[in-house]
Amino acid sequence: MRRRPRPVRPAGPNDRTWDVRVAGTAAVYLSASADGTAPFSVDDIVDITVVTPTGSTRRWQRDFSLNCNTTVDSRAAENIRTLFEPGLNTMRVVLKDWCGYDVGNSDLWLTGAAGATPR
Repeated sequence: MRRRPRPVRPAGPNDRTWDVRVAGTAAVYLSASADGTAPFSVDDIVDITVVTPTGSTRRWQRDFSLNCNTTVDSRAAENIRTLFEPGLNTMRVVLKDWCGYDVGNSDLWLTGAAGATPR
């Protein structure tokens, strides 16, 4: 039986909420760099929930654990535009530890047609 992932505690903030203003239909990238191109990684899971201006809730999750292998997977920058609608969205980002050892992540940047402000 697989255990439930739990939020990462000792390493610092792991649950943040942002106001994200999205313009038009252009791409919105999650990456490890300000230019939106660098691969990113999380030990172990990143879970993003967005509440759109119309009240819809959308969820996006990626698991980097490789079934608790000793290596943390890295992913190419990803366009997550489908989570958002034009206007002011609320985005919650939660980093979760699945494997129980080591915690951390690369830098995480939201770039493109979005401007984010922490709540």
